[in-house]
Amino acid sequence: MSLIDLQPGWFILLLLKGLIKKSVFILAAVLLPFIAANEIIRWVWFNKYSFVRLAAIDWQYMSSLRPGLHEYFKVGDLNPVIWKDKNLGWELSVNAQGFRGQRKIEPKRANIFRIICLGDSITFGLDVDDHLTYPSQLEQLLNEAVNNRHQIDVINAGVPGYSSRQGLIRLSRDLIHYQPDLVILEFGFNDASAKLGGTLFPSDKQILKGSIDSGWGKAYDSPYSLACFLIDRQPLIVLAKSVLINYLLSRRFLPAIAKMSESDFRKILERKSISAASREFKNSRVPPGDFVENLNQIVRLANDQEFRLVFYIPYAVTPSYRLLILNEAREYGIPVVDFFGQTRGYGFEDLIKNPGYAQLLAPYRKALGDDFLRENREFLVTTDMLHPNALGNRIIAEEMAKTIITHRSYILYRGREILYPQPGP
Repeated sequence: MSLIDLQPGWFILLLLKGLIKKSVFILAAVLLPFIAANEIIRWVWFNKYSFVRLAAIDWQYMSSLRPGLHEYFKVGDLNPVIWKDKNLGWELSVNAQGFRGQRKIEPKRANIFRIICLGDSITFGLDVDDHLTYPSQLEQLLNEAVNNRHQIDVINAGVPGYSSRQGLIRLSRDLIHYQPDLVILEFGFNDASAKLGGTLFPSDKQILKGSIDSGWGKAYDSPYSLACFLIDRQPLIVLAKSVLINYLLSRRFLPAIAKMSESDFRKILERKSISAASREFKNSRVPPGDFVENLNQIVRLANDQEFRLVFYIPYAVTPSYRLLILNEAREYGIPVVDFFGQTRGYGFEDLIKNPGYAQLLAPYRKALGDDFLRENREFLVTTDMLHPNALGNRIIAEEMAKTIITHRSYILYRGREILYPQPGP
């Protein structure tokens, strides 16, 4: 029987049968290598990766710290070439409530001034011990400043990988119950990072829908968002993103900016208007418009719940998002600690003149060598041109303490007694 003898219906069925067979073969040819590579990477690398070991899937926030975790990690997961065989480590504890550190957060008493540090892995303190994170050092500095007249309690609510969307939801849903007097907010790097699959994948706002008025959805509410969410957490994809971030950090982005003059850097900021940023970062996890909306909701929550805000701009925020943070701070009169602006001028000789700084820098001098640190000044205050090292966290804590004390009239809210020593005679 020839093709011309077939009825149209039979011909269509045969054609579909052939297409289905071909599609199954193509699908298997694509999926099987992906599955095999994915599982090999899971066994060889993924299960040892610090982000994976310390964070768990959380349907309310997409991820959260593993309660009760206590582990030891090597420094430099994001820059393994530089830190290979250096054997410098850091110790991590997570309490039963899911906060960095071993101390249990008790109900707030009348004589406690409570600060919550909310942010991503930079606030969390990747690559440094519990007591060397900036929130831990800030607590020590402020309690020394008030001469124990009151107790200042600082909670580290940083979680690696967080965006401003996740921070907003966690603050309004969970952290607000700890009754903060002040919230220090640090976001921007993860917000600006590209979504997996570009326009095909949802933004953080599309995965975690809602607002402080309507309440918040969960990551699995939409089958499509759930599929994207799970794909994004496969070992092969995580490795690809890690390699990309490492490339951007070590080859292109920060070294060029770190060596840039202040006037040139300001020119970049001036050119990066909000409209231009919206076009440039439309495929980000949190596009500029969503980023500003998240900040506005946090400001509104602060007004409703009567706590104050300080913005912290970390070392590696892109100029466009840095400008958005500065604009928001200017509009609402919020103090800003700009770590990038603060540390760009530091040199090796300047830092080792300070005995305390020299002590914190000593392990990195031993691991990397003085010549390397002189030539690569971004490693004086970070471990990977993104995450502050022990010295970087100290400088942040000092600048944060200075900002809080300088803005005591701002922190004093509706007659509440400020927790700083009275002026001397």
